[in-house]
Amino acid sequence: MAYDDKGNLTNLLDALHRTNRWTYDTRGRNVETFHADGLKLSKGYDAADRLAAVTNHGSGLYLRHHYDDLNRLRATVFPDGTTNYFHYSCCGLEHTRDRLNRTTVFGLDALGRTTSVTDPANRTVQFAYNGADQITHLTTTVDGQTRTKRFDYTATNGASRLTRVTTPMGKLLKYDYTFRGGLAWRQDGNGNVTKFHYDRLERLVSVTDSNDAVLVKMDYDVLGNVTNISSPHSLIAYAYDALNRATQAVCTLTNLPGMATVRYRLDYAFDAVGNLTNRVLIVANFFDVVKLAELAS
Repeated sequence: MAYDDKGNLTNLLDALHRTNRWTYDTRGRNVETFHADGLKLSKGYDAADRLAAVTNHGSGLYLRHHYDDLNRLRATVFPDGTTNYFHYSCCGLEHTRDRLNRTTVFGLDALGRTTSVTDPANRTVQFAYNGADQITHLTTTVDGQTRTKRFDYTATNGASRLTRVTTPMGKLLKYDYTFRGGLAWRQDGNGNVTKFHYDRLERLVSVTDSNDAVLVKMDYDVLGNVTNISSPHSLIAYAYDALNRATQAVCTLTNLPGMATVRYRLDYAFDAVGNLTNRVLIVANFFDVVKLAELAS
């Protein structure tokens, strides 16, 4: 990777060691993109800094964007002259008509919240809200068949949190939270419970199932960086430099049916100003150690 003095990405080497390039104007706007496969795209902007046109120099074709006085996208014109249209009411997006003349209609309430979406096939999704702007009912209608999912919330410690979801088939999902708002446990529609455990800093340290078997365990260093994430079949270990930047991640997969132990390692390198300059992936299994790629990304 390479950057200009304003921090904009200017060069990126892909997995085949081909270069992608970006150029910018004096205002930091991307004006040209040179893809590794030879494609060149140019972007033009209007007086309000809005993207107005995208030109493909290989084909000579371009897209044009038009906006209203409130900076809302009103139309996108394609190279063949077909157009996507966007229509607004006082409260927000009201309906769209695409280049194939298909219309999608949006219902809005006085607060600008989406209350319904009807697609070109006349399939409808309806939304109902509580006073905290949280969705309480989601109703879908397809081919005359209506199904509703219900969401229930409980106010605890000054926050309204999702505690129950009732599916259209009548299954019940439940959620509970810690005093600080972390998810304490959840129960799926079949009654299976997953528990989440935290340390005194409210960092997630483990996840267990209904029988208290550990599904995931996490460890941290004194600076709060994750150092290990382990499960019955894997271990991911992280290393950091003095600036708390991740410099290495090692993933070891074990006890997988029909597989030997496999290890993946990612190494990262940075330049003097903190830009990622190199990433190396190494995979080791019972055959050999193979250096797969050395990417400037």
